[in-house]
Amino acid sequence: MSTSNNSAARLLNLIKTGKAIDRNLFIHEAWSKLLSIPKDDKSLLFKRLGKTISLTLEVRKDIEALSISKEDIALYLRWWGPVHSAFHGTTLEMKWDQFLNRLKDDTILSLEFCASTLSKEKPEKTIEKEKIQSILKEIDNLIDEIENTDLEQPLQNYLLEHLRNIKNALEEYKICGIAAIESRINEIIGSAFTNKIEIKKQRHPVCKKFRRIVTDISIIITLVTGVPQLTDNVSNFFQSNQPVVEKGIQQNGSDTEQEIINIDSSCKILDV
Repeated sequence: MSTSNNSAARLLNLIKTGKAIDRNLFIHEAWSKLLSIPKDDKSLLFKRLGKTISLTLEVRKDIEALSISKEDIALYLRWWGPVHSAFHGTTLEMKWDQFLNRLKDDTILSLEFCASTLSKEKPEKTIEKEKIQSILKEIDNLIDEIENTDLEQPLQNYLLEHLRNIKNALEEYKICGIAAIESRINEIIGSAFTNKIEIKKQRHPVCKKFRRIVTDISIIITLVTGVPQLTDNVSNFFQSNQPVVEKGIQQNGSDTEQEIINIDSSCKILDV
């Protein structure tokens, strides 16, 4: 399955990608490579590895929530034992080969059945990999620019903190899906009120770029989910003249062309 539109598909894609990594690497090296973790950043490694283990629990929960018999659930969950053993029966200083050897073809097949079923029963919205990479590049450039500005410290800290949080959520999209990205965007609004940061009044070029990136991400999420609430919240927060997405958008994904027209025209109004 090429599209990670459910928890099982995300786990399956991680495992399949991991099988292409050099088996002679240590497990911590392989996970760092697989989860886009800088060398020797053990703190981030543990956090993302913890989220990956949580993903296995999420898959199990999603399968157990299906309207099928206990016997069928047991069949679907045949992957659980080997995967649980791979994560909990190895250490980071062991070879990657020792992790992968616990994941036989029948384990992969079992996960494929889960991914296929959840794709029909509990599909999630997805974002194209190329779009994520493009935004990550913009964020990295803006972080570098902000670090070399003379902004007041509270404002600089606010911008950097939230850009790094968004970057982290985008990098963890392969593990956590779209929900974590949406959560990080919402945090921007709440944090500004809490810390009395008036980002909407800032006219420094980096602030305008920050507003543009946040707005772009909210639009992307709105387009893939069909739910305008996030973009409306961001638009209102940045004090635009009107909501970025009109209220008539259908949640089921219809009227897509009209959505794009509304968003494109509204973006011209946004002072970002």
